[in-house]
Amino acid sequence: MKKYWPLGLLVTTLIWGSFFSTLLHAKIFFFQFWVGLGLLTYSKEGFKLSKLHLLLIGLLSFAAISSFWASDLYLVWNGHYWRGTGIYFYLSLLLAYLSLSSKEEDKLDQLDQLLMGTIAVSGIVSACSIFDSLFIRGESASTVFTENTNATAGLVGIAFLLVFKKFDDLKKIKKFLPGSLLILFFVAIVLSGSRSALGGLILSFSLLIIFNNRNLIKGSIVAALSVLVALVAYYFLIDATFINNMFARAENFHRLKIWSGAFNAFLDAPILGWGLHGLYEGFWNNFPGTLSGQFQWIDNAHSIFFNILSELGLIGFSLFAAILFFIYKKIAVLDSKEKSFWSIFLLYVFSYLLFQPVYIDTLVFLLIAFSIFTVQSTNKEEKEFEFKGILPTTTKVALGLFLMIISFQQIHQHYLIKESRKALVNGRDYRPIWKNFLGSTPMVDKTGALLHLSNQFTLLVSDQSLPEKDKNIFNILILREFEKFSKTSQHRPRYQDAYGVWLMRNRKLDEAERVFDNILKKSPIIVNIINLKAELKILKGDKSSALSLFEKSNELHKSVSTKMNLARLYAESGYREKAKQMLKEALILSPANPQILQILNQFN
Repeated sequence: MKKYWPLGLLVTTLIWGSFFSTLLHAKIFFFQFWVGLGLLTYSKEGFKLSKLHLLLIGLLSFAAISSFWASDLYLVWNGHYWRGTGIYFYLSLLLAYLSLSSKEEDKLDQLDQLLMGTIAVSGIVSACSIFDSLFIRGESASTVFTENTNATAGLVGIAFLLVFKKFDDLKKIKKFLPGSLLILFFVAIVLSGSRSALGGLILSFSLLIIFNNRNLIKGSIVAALSVLVALVAYYFLIDATFINNMFARAENFHRLKIWSGAFNAFLDAPILGWGLHGLYEGFWNNFPGTLSGQFQWIDNAHSIFFNILSELGLIGFSLFAAILFFIYKKIAVLDSKEKSFWSIFLLYVFSYLLFQPVYIDTLVFLLIAFSIFTVQSTNKEEKEFEFKGILPTTTKVALGLFLMIISFQQIHQHYLIKESRKALVNGRDYRPIWKNFLGSTPMVDKTGALLHLSNQFTLLVSDQSLPEKDKNIFNILILREFEKFSKTSQHRPRYQDAYGVWLMRNRKLDEAERVFDNILKKSPIIVNIINLKAELKILKGDKSSALSLFEKSNELHKSVSTKMNLARLYAESGYREKAKQMLKEALILSPANPQILQILNQFN
């Protein structure tokens, strides 16, 4: 078991989340369980803690302590329902790192095998991603295993650089193998459409060639040009979607606005922060109105630096900065070749994480890479704290059992959620299963689970073939569930948004307006809520207030739907020229839109 446990960690990245469960939960459950099993396997071995290990423990401990001032204790420990990375997962990640990086030097061979396994797994992910993108879905970025394009690019980019680490060993297997892998990984990253991964990789790749292996320059230029020619041919002859998508997103670079909101959230709570996974509330208070609706309840700053700064404040960020400093000190003691490689590797990692959230698959690859780095950079003069005997053994066993039990509990609760959803979709009584879930100890984000179930209700209510009587029953059922959480979820804006919508569907307009007003009290420039309140005013017959709200929404964010609503209200109020102007502006945003053209023709 000891021989294969490290390789088993790689299975995490090959779990197809869509097949096993919703989103990425299957990966998290497996990883936590496997780490727990590893702790039991290595329970009799002592371990050494360096200053770097202690700082990581300190950062995780502070994140856990943040549950005392965070608005939602369960989010800190379980993570959001749609992400799932809470303290339990980060604890398992830290324990895996301690187990791998505390190895003696004679066990470095085992870590080298793990590195080769990482490259092999990335090869599988890349091949499947390319095949899926080009021949099956034809999308700009395949998410076969990672369910996120940036996660695919992140882990493949890490493996791309690790090929240089094992270049000679790979060449011994097959002379063409390292070059083929580099081309495979590069194509997968380009097809992913991840600008941060691609930009960071090109920079890191160039530096690696210059400082590590100048003999590769000629071959690398030829390979890069070959790939470039192939991609240009693909662009012109087959499908330009992924490149067009990359440029389109570059023109609408929302990161700066997101970072601005996250930084202002930090200024609101500069010392302690909002608590782990608390950015959604800090962002709610500091929402940049120019952002579109897709970012309104953002819970991730799309940057590890801004996430730590806003969620854990200056204390957490100071611990993070100290970790970076000690990593730099470890690099400084390496020989010139190793120093240049790991410096460039870190440059890629942090240039990527500066622009992207942290994903499970990417974290597993980073865990392996940094475990190898830590063992290789171990300085015998560096002071380490060694723990042996009954206490560390007991601690390992206790933590191992704890993680395994937690994983089983989470699996069971997600099973109940899944069965509730299936019963609902198939027209069976979901309530006994759902009640069982609500009565269990919270090991997942229950509010998030209700929002997930709410989406299924929305689909059912939107079904045109469903009788009106059944639609009314579904509306009443979901509203009852929302009312159970209404008092304990005042701090969850995404929940309040959905709650207000279900109140509107049940014609409880005054209550819905109170919910929307409470949301707008914290941030009066959230476009989607302004639009919902305008629609509510129309239902109340107050078209004058609705018109004012839509005008405010239009000033904050230009959208086709808002302009169409304004055109309709202007026309009904007798302002035909204003209505025509709104339709023309909508046509600029959506050229050749048949609905807009038809209405314009009626005006003319």
